[in-house]
Amino acid sequence: SWAVGVAGAVAIGPEAAAASGLCAGLAGGIIGRHRLPIIKRAFNAGLFALACGLGGLAFTGFGGGLTSGQWTIPDVLAAGACLLTYLGIAFPLLVGVIKISTGRSLASIWEDLRWIPAQVLISATLGFSLGTAYLLFGWAGAAVYIAPLFAMREAMRQYTRRVGKQMTELRVAHAEADEANRRLSAANDELDHTNEGLLKTLAAVIDANDIFLYGHSVQASKYAGQVARKLGLPAREVRLAELGALLHDLGKIGVSAAILNKPGRLTDDEYDEIKQHCNIGYQLLSNLPHFEEVAEIVWSHHEEYDGTGYPRGIAGEDIPIGARIVSVVEATEAMVSDRPYRRGMSPDEVLMELAAGAGTQWDRQVVEAFSGILSADRKHLVMRNSALDIELSRSPISDLVRRGADETAEATGSPLEAVNETFLGARQPVFILDEGLRIVAANPAAERATGWREVEVQGRSWLEVCADEEPQMASPQSFINGRRVTRLRRADATDMAVEMVGARLQSNSAEYWMVLAAEAEAMAGEGDLTVRTDVMTGLPNRAELERRARIAMRKRAWPLTVTVFDIDGLGAINETFGHDTGDGAVKTLSTVLASQLRAGDIAVRLSGDRFAALMVEATLQDACRIVERVEAALPAAAADLDCVVEFCSGAAEWNGDEEFGQLLGRAETWLTAEKRSRGRVQGAAVLAYANDA
Repeated sequence: SWAVGVAGAVAIGPEAAAASGLCAGLAGGIIGRHRLPIIKRAFNAGLFALACGLGGLAFTGFGGGLTSGQWTIPDVLAAGACLLTYLGIAFPLLVGVIKISTGRSLASIWEDLRWIPAQVLISATLGFSLGTAYLLFGWAGAAVYIAPLFAMREAMRQYTRRVGKQMTELRVAHAEADEANRRLSAANDELDHTNEGLLKTLAAVIDANDIFLYGHSVQASKYAGQVARKLGLPAREVRLAELGALLHDLGKIGVSAAILNKPGRLTDDEYDEIKQHCNIGYQLLSNLPHFEEVAEIVWSHHEEYDGTGYPRGIAGEDIPIGARIVSVVEATEAMVSDRPYRRGMSPDEVLMELAAGAGTQWDRQVVEAFSGILSADRKHLVMRNSALDIELSRSPISDLVRRGADETAEATGSPLEAVNETFLGARQPVFILDEGLRIVAANPAAERATGWREVEVQGRSWLEVCADEEPQMASPQSFINGRRVTRLRRADATDMAVEMVGARLQSNSAEYWMVLAAEAEAMAGEGDLTVRTDVMTGLPNRAELERRARIAMRKRAWPLTVTVFDIDGLGAINETFGHDTGDGAVKTLSTVLASQLRAGDIAVRLSGDRFAALMVEATLQDACRIVERVEAALPAAAADLDCVVEFCSGAAEWNGDEEFGQLLGRAETWLTAEKRSRGRVQGAAVLAYANDA
C-alpha cells in the first residue's frame, strides 16, 4: 500500500498519495478473512491517508517531481523527506495506539514491530520506481513495476502461511511436552509426598509412646534443616541432615520399652543397651537403596567431636556433618524436655550448656549456628515436650482453664498444668489431632459421650469418627475457621450432634489441634443442624450466619458484631481478566478472611462478591482489627493473580434490641458509605497487571 502511495505522490501529487492511503486503510477492514471493527477501520484509514498525504507534501515541498525527466539530487532529497515524514507520522501513531489499548511496554511493542522500517524502505523504493515509470513510459511502464508488488505480496502470504503452520506445529509439540513434563512432575511430587509421609510415620512410631513426645523427630528434622542452611551446605546435604534427624532414633524400636520409659537413672547394662540403638538404626537403613548416607548419620549422631562418643569413637571431621548437626539438635531437644526425674532446662541454661560443650562434645560451628537460631526463637526453649501452648488467646478452650491455673502457668513459664487440667477435666468431649487429622488423644468426657475408649480411637482418622461427610475439612486449619455442626459416631453405632471448634496447639516438637466437640443441645429448635456451605469457597452461607446470630442474640451474647466485606469491581475483573481470575479473587478473599478470624467467629459468603463475619464477644474495635489483618494479609495471598484484589468493609455492633436483619443492614450502610467516600461506587475497580502492581 505504501508503494502505491509513493507512486501517487511522484506521478500525480499529495492528493493522490492521500487517496491511495485512504483506500488502503479501508480495504484492510472490508476485504479478507478478518472483518475489523469500525473504530479500527477508521483508525487505519486515517493513519494511512494522513501519513501518505503528508509524505506526498514533503516530496513536493522539497522540490521533488522529476521535472528534468530523470532523478536529480533534489529529487533524491525529496524522496528521503517523503520517507522520513511517513515513518515519523505512521510509526509513532501505531505504537501509541497499541500502548494505550494494551498497556504493554514500548520495548515489547518494538519487538513486534521492528520489521516495519525495513519493509517501508523496500516498499518506498518500489513506489518511487513505479511513479517514475508512469511519468516516463505511461501505463505500460507502470504495469511493469506493478507486477513485482503482486509477486512480493504473494511471496509474503506464502511465507507467513508456512511460518504460521510451523508455529502451530511447534505450539502443539510444546503443549504435548509441557503436559508430559507436568504428568512426570506430578508423579514425582506424589512419590516424594508418599515417601515423606512414610518417613514421618516411621518417625512417629518411635515417638508415639507419649502423646506429648509425638512429633519430636519431626521437630528435630526442622531444626537440622535450618542449621544446615545457615551453615551454607548444598541442598543435598541439607536434605540428608533433615532425613538423618527425622530417623535418628529409629534404632530404639529394638530397645526394650521398659528401659526407654524407666523413670529413674539407668544402670550401666541398661545404658549399654540404649547405646545399641545407633547400630540398630544403621543396620536397618544401610540395606535400603539411596539411604546409605542417612544410615551414616543415624550411626554417628552420638559421636562427640573430641572422640569420646559412641558407638565407634570417631572424632572431628571424620564425623559426617549431618551427624554433627543432629547431635546438637537432638541434645537440645533432650535438655528442654521434662523427664520424670527432672524438669527441662531454662532457655539460658540450654544456651550456656551448648556453649560449654562447643569444641569438645559438639562441633563449634554447628553450636554457633544453632544457638543463633534458638536465640531468635526462644519460644521453643521455654516449652516442654509435655506442655502444650494455646496460641489463640480468645478460643473457647482457653476459657475452660480456671484463673488459678492461668496464674500457675504465668508463674512457672509453662502452661502444662493449665492445659492438662483443661484437657482432662473438661465436661465437654475434647480430642487432640495431629496435622494429618489423626486422633492422638481423647479426654474422659469424650470417652463417656462416644463410648469409645481412648485406646480404640488413637491413630484413627478424625473423618472416620465423623458420621457426616466433611469434604471441606481437608486440613486442620478448618477447625479454626469458625464453628461447625457435625455428627460423631458413637461406639453403639448411634450418632450425636456436636458443635466443633478448635485451637492450634504447639509443643517444642510438633503442632496439634485441640477440638472441642460440645453437644449441640443448646441449638434445639433451630431445625436442621447441617451447615450449608458455599460450593466455591467452602464457607457457610447466609442462612448459617442468620442461625448463629439468632442463637447468640437469644443468649444475649454481647458485644456481638457483624462485619461485611465487598470485593472492589468483581465485574470489571471478570470482564478484563476472565472469570477464572474473578473466581480466584473470591477464593483468595474467603481464605484470608477465614484465616484471620478468631476461634469461634464465623465467616460466610453472602453473595457473589460479598462476605460477612459474625464475631461474638467482639466490639467494633475488635472488628476493625480483623479488617486490618485481612488487608495486611491479602496482597501476599493474591500475588499469583493477574489483578489487584481490594475490598471495602462495614461493621455494626448489636445494640441488644434489634433483629439480625437490622444489624446486617447497618453494617451494609457503613459499607456503602465507605465505597462512596473512596470513589468505588458500583464496581469501580482498582485493576493492574501483577508486574505493574
